[in-house]
Amino acid sequence: MTQPLLGTNSLNGEITISRLSAGAYSDFVITARSGNICPTRAAQEITLSEPGPPSSPVISGAGAYCAGSTIPSLNAIGSGIIEWYSDPALTNKIFSGSSFAPPITTGSATYYAIEISGGCKSAVATASFSIMPSPSIRPLSGTDGPARCNGTGYELTMNTELGVRYYLYKDGSQTGGAIEGVDQEQLLGIAVEEGHYTVKAESNNGACKADMLGALPVSPAMIPEVFAITGDVAGCEGTIETIELRLSGSQVGVEYTLSNTLITLAGTGAVLSFSMEPTVASNGAYTVEATDIKTGCSSEMIGAAIVRIESGLEQPKIEGSLVNCNKGSSQIKATEVSAGSMQTWQIFPAIAGSIDNTGMIA
Repeated sequence: MTQPLLGTNSLNGEITISRLSAGAYSDFVITARSGNICPTRAAQEITLSEPGPPSSPVISGAGAYCAGSTIPSLNAIGSGIIEWYSDPALTNKIFSGSSFAPPITTGSATYYAIEISGGCKSAVATASFSIMPSPSIRPLSGTDGPARCNGTGYELTMNTELGVRYYLYKDGSQTGGAIEGVDQEQLLGIAVEEGHYTVKAESNNGACKADMLGALPVSPAMIPEVFAITGDVAGCEGTIETIELRLSGSQVGVEYTLSNTLITLAGTGAVLSFSMEPTVASNGAYTVEATDIKTGCSSEMIGAAIVRIESGLEQPKIEGSLVNCNKGSSQIKATEVSAGSMQTWQIFPAIAGSIDNTGMIA
C-alpha cells in the first residue's frame, strides 16, 4: 500500500506537499475521509515544473553628474528583493533594497544588481555611475585707477584653474570667447564700457558649469575737466609783494597741483588762486595738473603762467670832472657797473647820456 506523502487531517480542503522535485507524477491519489464514512478517492497525473528566474531589475539614475549638483540615487524596479554588489562576481554585497545611493563623491564606479524572487536569482544588471569635478568657485577681482584714464580700461583678473574654461559676461551677456585656465592669476578681460561684469566657468567639455564669485560694477573713469591758468608776473625784485596765479575753474573731488612748487589745492567748483611769496618763487613757466581723487585720473590744464622777477642793479659809484665852468664838455665815470651793460642815466640838471661798457658817459 502506498503511503501518503503528506498526512491527513486537512480541514480546509487544501493539502500542501513539500519537498517535491520537478517532474511528472502519475497515480497521484487524493483520499478524503469524513468520520467513519467511506473515503472518496481521486487519481490523476500532475506535472510539477520549477519557476524560471526573475527578470533582471531595470535600473534608473545611472550616468555622469557634476560635483556639487543634486546627485540622484540608483533605483531598481523588480517584484522581488533587489541586492546590490560592487563586483561582477557578486561577492561583495553593499546594499539590499530598491533605491541605492552610491557612496562615491568623485570619480567613477560600476554597480551590479540582481533580483531574488521565490529563491531564484535574476541575471545581473549593471549601472555605471560617475561624479565629475566642477569648476572651483573663485573670486573675480579688478584693478581700478590710472589705467582706465588713458583708454586701456578696467583690468578684470582671476586666479584660474587648469582644465577649466572661463567666460566673461557684461550685464548678463557673454563678451568675448572662452579663456583657458592656467592655474595662476590671469587677465580675463578689460572693462572699458560701463556695466556689471561676471564670470562663468565650465569643465569636462562643458558638462559641469559654475558661476564664479563677484559682480564688479564698472563706471566710466572721470577725467578732470580742463581749465586755463592765468596770471603772468614780471617786475623787479623788491617791487612785487605777492605772486598770484589763477585757475579759471575747478571741480569738487579733484586736486590741483602747481608745477615748480609743492602747492596743491582742492577743487571747490569755482576759481582757484595759487599765491606765493616772490622770495620763494623761481622764474619760469608755471603749469597746473589736475588729479581725480577717486580714480587717480589726471589731466593738464590749459596754458602756462610766466613769472619773471629781475634782480636790482648795484648802485654805481659816480665820479666826474668839469672842463668848462659855464658850458662845455664834462666827463663822468660810473664804476661798479657790469661790463657790457648799457643803462640810460640822467644827470641833473638836464644832461642825459648812455654809459658804455667802460662805465663812461659822454
